Amino acid sequence: RDVRRNYPQLSVVDQSQFAKLLTVGSAAAPKVELIGEAGEKQLVAVKQESETGLAKALDKATDATKDVFVNGMPPLPSGQSLATGQWDVYKYEVQESSYGEGYPCRSFK
Repeated sequence: RDVRRNYPQLSVVDQSQFAKLLTVGSAAAPKVELIGEAGEKQLVAVKQESETGLAKALDKATDATKDVFVNGMPPLPSGQSLATGQWDVYKYEVQESSYGEGYPCRSFK
């Protein structure tokens, strides 16, 4: 279509790829040093193991939470503040309306 627009490119990771990332790591953050023939054999073994499913990879990876979560914690749910650590509804304030009195409209900050 229109190649001039810089649309975001979606990235999808399936369960077998995620199992490989848990076992071997990525190029940016490798878990195991893969050098030479031994590295190739290990990659083939990891590929075969990852085809069995993510559940088996999670059973083998004992420190998966350290790799997946930020600082060992899952992301905060919507509405929770890092400063207070408590959940609260998004606070808003009603501002002065730019419309006249005949048009009942409110503006939120």
